[in-house]
Amino acid sequence: MRTNPENAPVAHPAWRDKPAVSPISESADHPRDTGANGFNGLRVWKPAIQQTWKSAVLCGGLWKSGAVAPALILLLGLGVPAAFGCDIPVFRYALDHWPADPFRLEAPRAVLAAEPLATDLRNLSSGSGLNLEAAVGTNGTRLFFPFHVKGSEKPEWEGKLSPAIYHHLTDSPARQSVIKHILNGDSAVWVLVEGGSAAVNEADAHLLTDRLKFLEAATGLPRLDPNDPDSQLGPGPQLKVQLSLLRVKRSDTNEVELISQLAGPAGLSAYPADQPFVAVVFGRGRVLGAWPQERLNDDFIEEVTHFLLGSCSCEVKAQNPGWDLLLSVDWDDALQKAGAASAPAGSLKAQTLVIQPREEFP
Repeated sequence: MRTNPENAPVAHPAWRDKPAVSPISESADHPRDTGANGFNGLRVWKPAIQQTWKSAVLCGGLWKSGAVAPALILLLGLGVPAAFGCDIPVFRYALDHWPADPFRLEAPRAVLAAEPLATDLRNLSSGSGLNLEAAVGTNGTRLFFPFHVKGSEKPEWEGKLSPAIYHHLTDSPARQSVIKHILNGDSAVWVLVEGGSAAVNEADAHLLTDRLKFLEAATGLPRLDPNDPDSQLGPGPQLKVQLSLLRVKRSDTNEVELISQLAGPAGLSAYPADQPFVAVVFGRGRVLGAWPQERLNDDFIEEVTHFLLGSCSCEVKAQNPGWDLLLSVDWDDALQKAGAASAPAGSLKAQTLVIQPREEFP
């Protein structure tokens, strides 16, 4: 929980032979790998040279076939690809099909009724472009992660609400940058939250930049069957492998809320203040996970990236790892515009022009 005073504002890839385990599964050796919502899945994929990634984000903890428990596969080290589900990459399926879950703002009735905030809060809806809902509360003014996220019973923020603080909670320059990257077609936005030594921050940024550039060039996407109704893309930018890095200083008072949300329900205390940490955002502002600086290396960056570029095997959002950011954007409208802007010349559907008959004169 945080409080915020009102005045705070191309060589061949080095693919491994062994099956790869999702970096956010319990099989990895770090407690944060399970994600804030307790995901305990297993991911394995085919050799990368085949370019047919199959992410095993598993619904209900079992393969979709229901035949083999993933814990047994992990124990035996079997490289069995998950071949169930659509072929749309995880990052794009999320963008097309997973609306952003609403945060919950609770406040006394008098606070919610005070203008000018009252008008904004009354207009919260799917068309407002803000994944937030407001409710009367009796324990002060508090902001919560979406209810289904593990740990969401603890306030993500609490304090005195004012128009300035409300804007601080719901928007920031870096959050708008994340939105812009996604609408421009980024598969994932890696966010490096910088802390501690400048030399360490620069080294981590250099590592991420180099590895992401390499993966952009070396990694393919699943082939989509144009005749498969489950593999049809929704409106949006062109489907491509495009990875970006966003650097945010932990000391940036404009990004206090974003940094807290990137850390997730576990809270910023899970990450030492004198060290950087990294988070990955995809879809409609979904955070796949957040990890301390000690986890950051080429293999880890590769695993996370391939997880998101692989075919989506579990279409139920709540049973996938991660949590959402609080963002100010009308995704449906923005994706329609992004799709129109990225459409190649001549690809727009033909329109029928109806010409009214001219009135006859004698």
